[in-house]
Amino acid sequence: SIQNSATLVANFPATITCPAGHYAGTTANNGTCRQYSYPVLTNDVFWQNRAFNITVGSFGAGTLNQQHVVTLVPTLNQTATGSCQSGASYWDIGVRGDTGPSNHSGGQLGPTYSVLTSTTGYSSTNRSTSPAVAAQYCNGSRVPPEFKSGGYQVPPGISDATVPNPVFNLTPAATVDEGNNWINIAWGPLALTNPVSGVVLGNYTPTAGSSTINTGTPASAYTTTDFFGNTRPAGGGWDIGAVEFGAGGGGGATPTASLTPALWSPAAVRGVTVLGPVQIFTLTNTGTVAVTGIAQATLGLASAADYTIIRLLSTCGPAGNGQLLPQTSLNPGSSCLVTVQFRPLTTDSIHSVRPATVQVTDSAGTQTAILNGTAN
Repeated sequence: SIQNSATLVANFPATITCPAGHYAGTTANNGTCRQYSYPVLTNDVFWQNRAFNITVGSFGAGTLNQQHVVTLVPTLNQTATGSCQSGASYWDIGVRGDTGPSNHSGGQLGPTYSVLTSTTGYSSTNRSTSPAVAAQYCNGSRVPPEFKSGGYQVPPGISDATVPNPVFNLTPAATVDEGNNWINIAWGPLALTNPVSGVVLGNYTPTAGSSTINTGTPASAYTTTDFFGNTRPAGGGWDIGAVEFGAGGGGGATPTASLTPALWSPAAVRGVTVLGPVQIFTLTNTGTVAVTGIAQATLGLASAADYTIIRLLSTCGPAGNGQLLPQTSLNPGSSCLVTVQFRPLTTDSIHSVRPATVQVTDSAGTQTAILNGTAN
């Protein structure tokens, strides 16, 4: 949060009545909201929000000898894209002017019925036990560590006002924003899934045993559905966080998926190869939880030999067998592709129908589409 500006405060009327829930203590008239933004923080998850600072050292060596080396503290390195490393400093919430997680010189917020890394100084209704979500995500190097490059180190940088400036180059460097705050423009990753395994990087659905389940407070005045549109509460009470666990909730729902189109009826001359007709099938997560364990598509039934899966143009399943882009999991609403080509054999009877199937197996089961090509 941030303090109200002097100009804003000067234009306030003599008396302001803070809305319910937007002030500390029992005083609404000229209460906390007059000093700084005081949002309602109820049934929220603030977990392991990392805090960093930079140090500016001496001049660098070699071509960096005109730059004071800037280092990010603490210095951390990821071993896998999206992984959360130990050794971080956590500072979940605060007001501008605070000097640390437990210092509230700028002002103190009032979370209730929430999960925080540390509940020191806050209401006893809060919890500091891990929310145990399906997949926690931490950002880091834009270049995936799996590609042998990573880490959180801020490259050497300079203030725009420092002269002489170093020779221009295309090396990513730290820079400052309009508030003179350092920004590392090389942070990432800019992806939703792991670049190698295809695993979803962040899935904040609570798992069984999560400290968020049934520990929230009724909040129907604010919402009656969760992130996926499911009715809440579900089960024994309100859950903390954006996703409701249990029957009908995101965490307890069964994964579902569809493969479309359901039927493809091409026609091609017997013996055709790379010029045969092509159809792209789309596997879509139609449910409210992630579909995982997606395997590469396969062909079935008697005439499977009349069709081929073009792996180079497919994305469903892990990489391999000519497939370059892996996608082994899908978030709700996401999809991947399977490209099939009809290549009727020269031994097929003329004008014969060649029945086959294409199917994809995953955590939602096996999705199947019918192939019903005609050999001419």
